[in-house]
Amino acid sequence: DTQKKGPRCGRVKYLLAVPMLGFDSSKTNGQDLGVKMRSLLGMLTRLAVRHDVDVCLVSTNTVKLAAAQSCRRAEYVWHDLSSVLQEKGKRLANLAKLGRLAVFVGGGMARMTGAPNWKDALIRVAIDCGFSTDEVGELQRLQPKDIAQLLEARCGRADTVRQVLRYLDPAGAVGLVHCILASLPVNEYVCASFDSMLTRASALAEKDGDKRIGVMPYEATRRWQLALNGHADFVDSISLTGNTSNKPATASSGVVQALLLTKHVLFLGFRLQSDDTMHAILDSVQRARSGGGEGCGRESGMNEGGQEGHGGGDTDQDNTVESGRDGGGGGGRAGEDGDGYHAGGDAVFSEELNSTLLQRLPNTLERELWKQINTITLEPHVSGQREGARTPNGGTTSPHSADDEMLLKQHASRRLEILLDFIALYSRLFSSHVLNGSYQGHLSPKEKDLIHHLEVLVGAMRREMPDTNAACSSPSSSGIATRVVHMLDRMFRRIGLV
Repeated sequence: DTQKKGPRCGRVKYLLAVPMLGFDSSKTNGQDLGVKMRSLLGMLTRLAVRHDVDVCLVSTNTVKLAAAQSCRRAEYVWHDLSSVLQEKGKRLANLAKLGRLAVFVGGGMARMTGAPNWKDALIRVAIDCGFSTDEVGELQRLQPKDIAQLLEARCGRADTVRQVLRYLDPAGAVGLVHCILASLPVNEYVCASFDSMLTRASALAEKDGDKRIGVMPYEATRRWQLALNGHADFVDSISLTGNTSNKPATASSGVVQALLLTKHVLFLGFRLQSDDTMHAILDSVQRARSGGGEGCGRESGMNEGGQEGHGGGDTDQDNTVESGRDGGGGGGRAGEDGDGYHAGGDAVFSEELNSTLLQRLPNTLERELWKQINTITLEPHVSGQREGARTPNGGTTSPHSADDEMLLKQHASRRLEILLDFIALYSRLFSSHVLNGSYQGHLSPKEKDLIHHLEVLVGAMRREMPDTNAACSSPSSSGIATRVVHMLDRMFRRIGLV
């Protein structure tokens, strides 16, 4: 039955979500969970290849996730990413690890969850509100902001916003890509769409409110997102028609400018040519970096916008939701570069540039126009020909068919998820499982050696200072040394060594 219906949300492969069951450390029955984890991941990988599906292993438990990710990092072969894409992914991961990465999420990311684009959502609302067939046809020729203005005039702003959110932010919806983004060691996000999917994804972390991504300026959280056009959790903040003046919202633009000057910004689901505001911001940043000289050469009117034409696009944190993904991507060796995938067209990935754009399809002229931005293109390109896509009945389409571009975008969207998963995997050190006795079968020699030295240290501490609390209160003890000992004691107790 599923083969007849085909994958949902524009996917080229079915996505199977598998809960991580049977890894309770208190119920091991003598079984080493490290060996069991390796066996599970191997089985899921074979299943993905055999049935040509993608598999997402899901858990919010810190130790389980660390063990799974550690195993994937050591053994998984990334068939769907060329060596060039892997190298660029590791550089972005390193920026995230160093706290130098920020993420700009355009409206194209919501499309990957099955949500309509900005204009289609407005057209659906117009139909729901009773616009005639002829009027709907006329709306198709208007810009999204003009459609929104007509809807607000006829139906009222509050009802229009509520109906739009019903399509763009379905209750409880969370995309795989949002879960991966929320798992990154990133504290600053900028969102061009209204939906709350990123916030919901970050809130799935197990018993840790510190990982939740709040909405600036309405919530004071360590991790935050700037909602350029409003946020579904704060309906009054949403602007459907945008800013009617030729000046951007000063505060929001200032935050984006600051991020571009102080961080490396990763753009996702965003088209540069669709947003005059971003043109102006990038130009001002380029002028600042060049000492007030010429900018990027894109002088344009500025317009605060949301999704699609509204600024969107067509598209130490072990316990955030991880999306361990095992793709059925065929054979090959890790780092193999024989797949011929584009990797952005730029000869060198420069960390000196202040941003990177992940593109689904290549645009040579746009790369030439925006030279201050790294571009990574995810379009498959095999032996000089574009690959066909698998149809629900098991066949493949012609690479020159009318639907070729849409199919290429779907393949590129899948590869985007895989690349983000790769970046998330290499952006952190997953170690929460190392000192858990149930996972010893998966530890490397270095990890086992570390445990041995820690156990020696703990034994020495307990012999020399059996009561660290009493030592801390002793007036004759060295203040700094005692505080260090007390800190180590608390750490060892927390991780279960004492």
